[in-house]
Amino acid sequence: MKNKLTILIGIMLGAIIGCGSKPNLSPIEKSESYYDKSLYPGETVKVNGIDLYYEKNGSGPFLILIEGLGVETWLYENNVSALSKHFTIIAYDNRGIGHSSIPVGPYTIDMMVDDLLGLMDSLGIGKASLMGASMGGFTAMEFAIRHPERVEKLVLLSTTAGGKEHVPMSMKTLTKLLKAPEGAPREVIQDRLTMAYSDRFMADSARVEHLIDLRLQNPQPKYGYKAQAAIGLKFDASKRLHKINVLTFIGHGREDILVPVINGENMHKKIPNSTLKIYEGLEHQFFVEDPEPFNKDVLEFLLR
Repeated sequence: MKNKLTILIGIMLGAIIGCGSKPNLSPIEKSESYYDKSLYPGETVKVNGIDLYYEKNGSGPFLILIEGLGVETWLYENNVSALSKHFTIIAYDNRGIGHSSIPVGPYTIDMMVDDLLGLMDSLGIGKASLMGASMGGFTAMEFAIRHPERVEKLVLLSTTAGGKEHVPMSMKTLTKLLKAPEGAPREVIQDRLTMAYSDRFMADSARVEHLIDLRLQNPQPKYGYKAQAAIGLKFDASKRLHKINVLTFIGHGREDILVPVINGENMHKKIPNSTLKIYEGLEHQFFVEDPEPFNKDVLEFLLR
């Protein structure tokens, strides 16, 4: 039987950031990007039958940032400044969220890989390094397996290869995730954030309020996050990791309760030429919470 945690990856991340989602939209709205393009600094391109929104910063070799479930390009707001001093950064909203199209799901890993390939082709990017967090790591590693000639280096953060070897979250964590949210939207989101950030971070009210604001300024429709969550139902790259033939950096928070650190350790054992960095005292969003050490480490990896 397929490891049930693979199925629940989508549920757990959706539970963290899906609070305050938009109500179901009409069929017409579902087929369109519902935003005023003049309000945002990025651009959109027609890719794989949808509009894909992206932002471009910096100069140099290309580094493409891929978000996880339920988050937009702002996920990497604490990393782009440092990385863009050395790379041309392309960050894009996955289908199903933000300023990209939100077609009816379910979505598949095939769609996500084809979206990325189409984005690279549209922007004339022949080869790039990829950085994917959580669900974004699914896309990054699957793309590297299918299109190795298009990948320079690979960065995988807080993610898993899925399959039978996936080590699930604890029953305590799962129970909290599946508990029906109670309270106002801001209270619900703050409660969910405690599962991705340390107590020290959660005590910093300004940073917490900022993250809540980001999630509420353009809430993901429920049908959008459910469509994205479906990707976790079938994703399994565990038996194909040996096909990743590029230098790979694996980063994981030691205290990650959503995707336990042993999953990063297992990927490290199977991906040739991989480097594993474990961030002590940090959790699922370690690169958001304490970006400076991570930025330093990943730049050293990418520039060598």
